[in-house]
Amino acid sequence: MYLRSLEIQGFKSFPDKTELKFNKGITAVVGPNGSGKSNISDAMRWVMGEQSTKAMRDEKMSGVIFHGTQTRPKSQFAQVTINIANDDRTLNIDSDLVSVSRKLYQNGDSEYMINGGQVRLKDVVELFMDTGLGRDGYSIIGQGRIADIVKGKSSDRREIFEEAAGIAKLRFKKEEAQKKLVAAQDNIARLNDIITELSSRIGPLKVQSEKAKKFRILDDEKRELEVSVWNHKLNGYMSQIKEFDEKLGSLKQQYEALSEELSDADSEILDNAQKSAQKIEEIDQLREKIHEIEEFNAQSKTQMAVIENDISHLEDRILQFNEQIEQAKSFRYFNTTELEKRQKDLDALIHKKENADKDVLAKEQEIQNLILKTEDSDKSISKVNASINKVYLKKNELNFKLESAKNTISDCNEQLESAVLSQREIENNNKLASRELGELRTAQRNADEKKQECENKLAGLTKLYENKKAKLDESRQELSKSQLKLRELDSKLAILKDLENSMEGFTFSVKHVLTAGKQGRIKGICGSVAQLIDVKSEHTVAIETALGAALQNIIVTDESVAKRCISMLKDDKAGRATFLPITAIKARTFENKGLDECVGYVSMASDLVKVDAQYSQIIENLLGNVCVSENIDSASVIAKKFGYK
Repeated sequence: MYLRSLEIQGFKSFPDKTELKFNKGITAVVGPNGSGKSNISDAMRWVMGEQSTKAMRDEKMSGVIFHGTQTRPKSQFAQVTINIANDDRTLNIDSDLVSVSRKLYQNGDSEYMINGGQVRLKDVVELFMDTGLGRDGYSIIGQGRIADIVKGKSSDRREIFEEAAGIAKLRFKKEEAQKKLVAAQDNIARLNDIITELSSRIGPLKVQSEKAKKFRILDDEKRELEVSVWNHKLNGYMSQIKEFDEKLGSLKQQYEALSEELSDADSEILDNAQKSAQKIEEIDQLREKIHEIEEFNAQSKTQMAVIENDISHLEDRILQFNEQIEQAKSFRYFNTTELEKRQKDLDALIHKKENADKDVLAKEQEIQNLILKTEDSDKSISKVNASINKVYLKKNELNFKLESAKNTISDCNEQLESAVLSQREIENNNKLASRELGELRTAQRNADEKKQECENKLAGLTKLYENKKAKLDESRQELSKSQLKLRELDSKLAILKDLENSMEGFTFSVKHVLTAGKQGRIKGICGSVAQLIDVKSEHTVAIETALGAALQNIIVTDESVAKRCISMLKDDKAGRATFLPITAIKARTFENKGLDECVGYVSMASDLVKVDAQYSQIIENLLGNVCVSENIDSASVIAKKFGYK
């Protein structure tokens, strides 16, 4: 067993990943004070489990992480790995090479690994017992260590001697066994207490055990009976299941048919909804018409009552006019007879006048005598004329009254005829209104039936809609969950993109060169190896492990670009970086004859990486001789078979 190499990254004065290889023989580290020589021994002690901050020469354990400088950022973690050749199997691990790692983060999280598998601190301590290594081993002798051993307590010296004699592990196991014996004795004491406490319960428990035995027998019989009953029920259930399967088939067919009907019903619902809206509008219009007709009927009845009242009033007036006509007729007859008498008197007077005129002519002598008589006759004639004039006036009045009565009668007849016509028209309108009312009521009944049918369909479709809505709500909840996960993934992706854009994890020198390439200050910079390769998730760890620090190597087009980049780093004092010119790097391949037949063989690492064709030579150079296996055991077998090539 001997120490092959020591890998340090982010530990104290080692910000970059540094590997120290120890060949057989003596290896010396030389340098002035403050150059970090002691940090190498501190790293050895730290990786083997040292927990004392005093031994690490710091106030707290996180002080071992590189703090950064004015030109370099601080590290996010400190990691130290020691690789030990275990050909003689001094370490109790079946592997020719044992790798022990310790990693500490800024937040205080720490982890230990042996051959890449995470372990406990106790496992690391036990691994190095009796080997002289370890945090308390004698293999690391620092300044003042000899004085501490000489001046120290006898118990401390004894531990060193026991470690050198190879009995420290046995002593540790002895202490562990003694602790277990003490715990076992405590358990025995507790068991004795429990036994003494339970011994008093043996009698009742014996009775209970007999009952329990009987119960078991009866329970077995009961179980057998239950099994037979369940078999019988199961047979019945199986027959029912067959019936249900048949019903289920028919129900599925019905479901498909109902689904088609449902799709048709959806369209019918829309049509029926439109028709229902139209029918409702028609019903409202018909109701308005019914209301108008009812109002018209009420008005018609009112008009009929008014007309009947007018007719009765006109009939009374006709009776009055008939009476007046009869009176006028009787008064006319009286006036006619009186007129005839007066006419006869007038005729007689005219005859007398003619005779008097003849007598005047004959008897001029007697004029004077007859003047008085003539005057008297004139007076009488004037009286008669006045009476005749009165008769004519009465006649004219009667004629006027008669004509007005005739006109009134004709008007009454016309009003009566118009009233009869309007009554007939009202009756016809009433009949039409009654007929329309009946049709409207029939249409309303049909519309109500159709409405009820639509409501029934709507109820069924509403229930179906609620079921679909519930499913939709579930889908929306699932969608919201998926959207929430998507937002989380988006945020993670954004964080990863920010980390990628800020080139998190790259050293300052690599960031400096890549930034110069992005800004166009130096052309021909393709990018880092990590940026240009694509690997499946299940192979990521293997490829990262195989590449290691080569992930930060920068690929450039040719050697001149690499020289310009190196000059820029020197001028800017930005550190060092490794460049891979496409024109200069050649592929390295491994003849993998027989690899496919090896147990646990997965593939060559270069075949697991997707990269642009122009970078294939570089990937073959880095990974062309790296084999990926399923586990460490198969890897050890394959490596040994091919001579660790």
